[in-house]
Amino acid sequence: MISMTGYGRAQVREDNIQVVVESKSINHKFLEIAVKIPSKFISYESKIKKLVQDKITRGRVEIFLNSAENRKDSDVIVNNKLAYKYLEAFKSLQKQLNIHGEITLDMFLNIPEVLLSVERKYNIESYWKIVKHTVEESLLKLIDMKKKEGAVLYQDISKRIESIRKLVNNISLKAPDIINGHKKRLEAKVKEILKTGDTSVKSEIMNLIQRYDFTEELVRLNAHLKYFRQTIDKEKIIGKKLDFILQEINREANTIASKVNNLEISQYVVTIKTELEKVREQVQNIE
Repeated sequence: MISMTGYGRAQVREDNIQVVVESKSINHKFLEIAVKIPSKFISYESKIKKLVQDKITRGRVEIFLNSAENRKDSDVIVNNKLAYKYLEAFKSLQKQLNIHGEITLDMFLNIPEVLLSVERKYNIESYWKIVKHTVEESLLKLIDMKKKEGAVLYQDISKRIESIRKLVNNISLKAPDIINGHKKRLEAKVKEILKTGDTSVKSEIMNLIQRYDFTEELVRLNAHLKYFRQTIDKEKIIGKKLDFILQEINREANTIASKVNNLEISQYVVTIKTELEKVREQVQNIE
């Protein structure tokens, strides 16, 4: 059993780049993926979504990616040809004006285009390997948390389903006496009516006897509970299936409640429905 909620963070440094990925997931009816990444990595968005789809089937998953580079984004180069021209010009000027003194580097620093800043070019696709690795590490941690939360949900749901099973068993133990008692009362009424010679209501009363028999509902209810238990014990991706089984269990419980005019059984059914609602709330968190 895997929860739909979780969080994972991974940080990987390689060469001159560091990538940090945070992934979190919350409840959602279907799989919805949101990727928030720097614009320079926008070409990775579809690849990142595919990584998520390969590991998660349900829930809203958000991926946050940030990166930092240790190297500068530009290089500084010297325009040697221009610098030599200025050097010759300085020397010529000294000679013409009979100026003595040393020609220093400081003289060149403020001359436009002697020192040039050139933007460093790099291949963004070369970063995919580290980005992929970081996303996968983050997802592994996310899934690990989802599994741990799933284990907690499993324990709680198992406890509640066992409680419901015991309540159903209590109803089953009392069902024969309740059903037989109801049949006897109706049969006695039939005999009274037949003494009057009115036979038109006989079939209607016999239908009522059948209508108040909830044996079949108990059989189906136990079958649904058994199937629910088998599902949580054997399958991993079960959220939608469990929700459907709970609907069937609730339907049978409602039918029993409508058929039985017995305070103790009614109280059992109310408790069953209360537990079912709590189970349904937990199932909404299951992938």
